[in-house]
Amino acid sequence: MFSTSIFTNLEKTTDFIPRKDKQIKQLGQLNKIVSFANEQSRFYQELYQNVNVNVSNLREYEEIPMISSRDIMKEIPPKHMLTSSPHNSYVFTSGGTTGEPKLIYLTADELKENIFFHGKGYAMAGINKSDTVATFGVPGFLTSEFTVYLGLERTGCTIVPIGMSSDLERLSRYIKMFNVTTLLVMPSDVVPLAQYIEKNKSQLSINRIVYGGEKMYSSTQNYLESALGVKDFKSVFQSMDVGTIGFQCDYCEAGTYHIHDQLQYVEILNEQGQPVQDGEVGELVITNLKRKLMPVIRYQTNDLVLKIDSLCPCGRTNQRIKLIGRKGEIIKLGGEQIFPQIFAQACSHLDELTGEFQLVVKKQANRDMIHVFFEVSGKAMDKEIEANLINRIRERILTYTPKLKQMIQLQVIAPLVISLVSRENLKVSESSGKIVRVIDQRK
Repeated sequence: MFSTSIFTNLEKTTDFIPRKDKQIKQLGQLNKIVSFANEQSRFYQELYQNVNVNVSNLREYEEIPMISSRDIMKEIPPKHMLTSSPHNSYVFTSGGTTGEPKLIYLTADELKENIFFHGKGYAMAGINKSDTVATFGVPGFLTSEFTVYLGLERTGCTIVPIGMSSDLERLSRYIKMFNVTTLLVMPSDVVPLAQYIEKNKSQLSINRIVYGGEKMYSSTQNYLESALGVKDFKSVFQSMDVGTIGFQCDYCEAGTYHIHDQLQYVEILNEQGQPVQDGEVGELVITNLKRKLMPVIRYQTNDLVLKIDSLCPCGRTNQRIKLIGRKGEIIKLGGEQIFPQIFAQACSHLDELTGEFQLVVKKQANRDMIHVFFEVSGKAMDKEIEANLINRIRERILTYTPKLKQMIQLQVIAPLVISLVSRENLKVSESSGKIVRVIDQRK
């Protein structure tokens, strides 16, 4: 199953035990970490002033106050949250597409713990000693990218830290030179390579893409299958804020994960802060069970997930979730919620598009308007072909979302605007390089 016995032993002792037994153990871990934070951290002492921090069951744990990224950023660096002096520790930034970078402290041992679960996620994705893995990420200022390499070491694979490069010919050549079988990337980072291969009618065959850092929409996956011949897509769900979160087994569909429940305790809550039921969507709230230097307790991740309570066919009893998107990516128009997945579906299986897109919401004559920018793959198009393609996309979007179509017909919102653009016309996050999916310019 795994390439190393250390993962196999973990599997036998944790992933398959009854959920009730896991919850009993987790309750003890939660009480320990909350009590420790309350005793040692200035921030948590103030937060828990009038709170019972010794809970007897998981329902009582829901009364512990939640925290958010705003709490971490109250002080820069966030020494108010630390439980001791940060000796023998690391400090990383965590900002992604959410705005100003946050600073996160971990001890060396806590980092090693996280690396272990990194490695488990990569092994579960199918990476083993027979693989050659090219990574596009580049270690840099206050980044944790090097931990990816240390996680990959656990699988026994050959690691080629190829990095990002604007020289796509060189990138393609090195992938061929080292007989790379797997790319470890963010989805949007590999699209320019696929465009280059298509444009130059080159050949490049990649067995597997393992991705993280952002959601891969079906439209992008379809494009990469076509352009690069990718046979298998797997993902690891991770965040520097809270650590490695989830992994995929062979039965996990795109966007579905098992939680690393030896490392994380997760809650899925509605807008009122109450637990959702099986099959409902809520915000993922996480407590890291291992971090003590800078405890992360009931942290609102801003990720929307679908709760899956049914047992996975693989037999693991870990909580399962399906990632829906970021809370900030939901567009609210005329009382309705519009999800970005709709626009991904609209551009899926269209050879002229890469599957990447960006939504700009603004006011036009006092009405809300959505301007959708779709990235073109690089295939030649004259104006007539481009106009026909835009009409096809518009029809798809309105077919998938009758409510959006109705609001346009009733003139509640302005007509949909669609543009076909190249990568440089899409705004990316300065801190992460990810495409900013939704830009809301309404005042």
